[in-house]
Amino acid sequence: MASSKDSGLGQLGGGFPADHMKKTMLTTPAMFELRFKHICTMHSKGETEAAETKALELLAEPRLGRLHKAGMHMILATSETDFVHHSPEAVTLFGEALQGEMTACQRASLEYWHAEAEKLLEEARSDQSAIDNEINEKLKSGMTMRQIQDAQLSEMYERLARIGEEEGASAETSTAAASDQDAEVRKFGIERRGRGKALF
Repeated sequence: MASSKDSGLGQLGGGFPADHMKKTMLTTPAMFELRFKHICTMHSKGETEAAETKALELLAEPRLGRLHKAGMHMILATSETDFVHHSPEAVTLFGEALQGEMTACQRASLEYWHAEAEKLLEEARSDQSAIDNEINEKLKSGMTMRQIQDAQLSEMYERLARIGEEEGASAETSTAAASDQDAEVRKFGIERRGRGKALF
């Protein structure tokens, strides 16, 4: 995994010898584009936690362009935390980009993403409002903020435990299925090659 110090070279496979890097070094905008696309791919594959971490790292780059910033804020606007901060940032950045000169195709694309950012902002505001209302109701019922936070932590730990159990059950099911498959393969005298994985 690439650290924030390597300027994204880990995205290209890392481990380049220093003299080779000089010959193949990409321009800063090209490097940002590679990192941006990699993060978007991770997010679209459901690797949200890793994508959010990488998005925050990319946003920390002082020379990152407006559209790349807007895209990273869009990804972070879908996270469970700080979504209220990232949504308006995306709207603002896309809005600023629309003020410049561009082709009709570029304008249409930016207008689409600006509208999508505005939808995320409305969802974020709605979600935050619901959270605030729930907290206010609990405070009115006599709960302290500390009790509310403790209840939220307990709920989070229970949810994580359920996820862990589901993943464990899924792994057990996979192992059992593999054992059944091994028996069938041995029954017909077919050898499995590779690292314990079926090749068919």
